[in-house]
Amino acid sequence: MIQSILQEGIADHTMKKSHFIGYAKHVEDQTEAEAYIQEVKDLHPQARHHVSAYSLNRGQVLKYDDDKEPSQTAGRPILDFIVNRGLDDLCIVVVRYFGGILLGKGGLVKAYTLGAQLAVEAGKIVPYKEVFYLELSFDYSAQGALEYQLKEKKIQIIGRDYGEKVAFRLIIDQDRLEEIKNLLAEETSGQGDLEILREDLLAQVKEKFIEKKKEKEK
Repeated sequence: MIQSILQEGIADHTMKKSHFIGYAKHVEDQTEAEAYIQEVKDLHPQARHHVSAYSLNRGQVLKYDDDKEPSQTAGRPILDFIVNRGLDDLCIVVVRYFGGILLGKGGLVKAYTLGAQLAVEAGKIVPYKEVFYLELSFDYSAQGALEYQLKEKKIQIIGRDYGEKVAFRLIIDQDRLEEIKNLLAEETSGQGDLEILREDLLAQVKEKFIEKKKEKEK
């Protein structure tokens, strides 16, 4: 399990007349992170600095860019914030509009760290878990008991099909696969079928997995 943010977070603050705007987004690979950085740059072409940092794949990919601020005063503090908060698969960009007053190294560290913090808080920190999308198929006679047990165990049913057999589509934490296999066998006397449709990494809010927007639109 990792922690990241549920949605894009945007927040701003001002320090000694410099305006800082923080952007934070959950990303799943380096291409997506770099695209997000460029997207923020395109939104603020007149800004003096576009400082960024990201962590991916359980900290295996760590990158930051001070974007012409003094070394270790901007991008690195943002990356340190990400790591110290136990966050991952996260990209943060903090834009600075210079206000004419120098902040000094300590002031810069404080300003960029605060920009990152506010953006992440706006995006809402949540756990992300590795999940399976499953399809269970079984005879109609088992539907009532099986559906009851799935709801009791708080298993998320995302679709139902009714044909020759009943088919339920589920999202489960990967750690619960054996539990679902055993439940299906018990409730169908071993006659049910289980298929893993795919794997994914999804945010979890109050025991519910949040599907990605692009999947919902299909």
